[in-house]
This record gives sequence, structure tokens and C-alpha cells, in this order.
Amino acid sequence: MKKLLVGMTVGALLLSPAVFCNVGTIAYAKSPAKAQKIYTDVRITGIEEMTKREDRVYPMDVAENMYRSSNGKIVEKTSFHFKTMNGTPYVLHSYGSMRSYKAGFFILGENKKKKDFVYMNQPRFAAYFRVYKMTTSEPDIDLWAVVSDRGAANSGVISGFYVFMDKGGKLTPAVTDDEMANFGMPFDNREQNPPGYAPSHYLNRNLEDGKLYLEYAYEYWDGNMSHAQAKKVVDKTGYLAWDNSAQTFVLTQ
Repeated sequence: MKKLLVGMTVGALLLSPAVFCNVGTIAYAKSPAKAQKIYTDVRITGIEEMTKREDRVYPMDVAENMYRSSNGKIVEKTSFHFKTMNGTPYVLHSYGSMRSYKAGFFILGENKKKKDFVYMNQPRFAAYFRVYKMTTSEPDIDLWAVVSDRGAANSGVISGFYVFMDKGGKLTPAVTDDEMANFGMPFDNREQNPPGYAPSHYLNRNLEDGKLYLEYAYEYWDGNMSHAQAKKVVDKTGYLAWDNSAQTFVLTQ
């Protein structure tokens, strides 16, 4: 009989421990948080333009009125689709109109979930948007650059430069209008330069020793010079480079 009572008691304890214990005093061991990987001295190893002429992202009115296939069907190139390193699909979509001289873009997950929203810029003068992919020395990190192109004869004339980091499949802004302005490379909607100066800046970009070299400049010519004789004036130079403490790419001297 004693063995039967003991067996019933143990069984009840296993089935309903709260009956025998003050659950408020029970301490449960927490699983240790997964340590985040620390990256050091990440280098940019390559740059590729992902938007050739037929893939550039135009405002809707330009796409409808200028770019048509041979049979007259409208080809709408108002968005650019891409995937992050973990396969999450995203879309860069243009909004606004060239007629109003204001066009912008936003980046959002294709499934349109709020958590997958990445960035939306302020609309400005742009004929179209170019997209570049930059690989790095770390297989877990890529960069996506968006250039707001004015569509001038000199393709370097732009109105915005943006960089987004894909680290382990998570897409985050690294360089936007605020960072460019604070670094001394602002791109205003309509720059107010003195007579004789070009109406906008351009941004030369070259890969140098694992960093992206940036040259922010404009052209100048006086009344006795033709445009072909314009002089280049460099306002500022800098780099897009990895910051070990911030664990992201930043603008630096």
C-alpha cells in the first residue's frame, strides 16, 4: 500500500508541479543570446552597375511616353527588383514626375510588410535612378548604391547618392542625404550657384585600396569661355570605408 501511495504522489508531482511548488520562486535558465559577429577592416572588392540603359528606373511619365517596345506596348521601367543575401526580395520603386521636376524612390520588401520597409528619399530633380552592387571582402556583406541621375550629357551630374548595406540579409541605410550634407557633399533640389557655374555637382566614384573614392566637383566657365573650355572645380573629396566601431560603412576623409 505504501508503494502505491508513493507512486501516486510522484506521478502527481510530475503531472502538476504547481500543486507542490511555489511557481513564483522557480528560476529557469535562459538560453545564452547569440553573439553577433564582429567584422574588421572590411574592404570593397568590386562594383557592378545593375541598371543598364533598359533597366534604369524612370518616373512613370517618362516610362509611359518615351520607352516603348517595337509593337507600341508600353514598357514601364519604374522599379528595380533585387534580393538580399538571404534571398529576401525587395523592390526599388520610383515615384513623382519629371513634369513637376520632382522624382524620388523608396525601397520596400516585395511582400509589402511594414517590417521590410527600408528607406524613402525626398523627391528631387532626377531623370532616372541607377543601381550599383558592391561586393566586399566579407561574404556576409554586400552594398547597394542608388544614384539619382539628372540625365545630363555628363552622366556624373547627379542629385543624390545613397548606400544601403546588406549584412547577413538585413538591408539598412548607410549613406543618405543627411550623411552626404553633413560630410560637405550636399545635393540640393536646385543648387544656387553664381552665374558662370554649372547648375549642379557631379560625383566621381572609383575603387581605391578597398575603399570607394568620392570626388565632389562642378564645372566653371566665365563669359569669355565656351562650355567645352569649362574648368573643373573640386569642392571636396572623401571615401566610403568600413568603420570597425560602428560596424558599417561610413563617409570618411
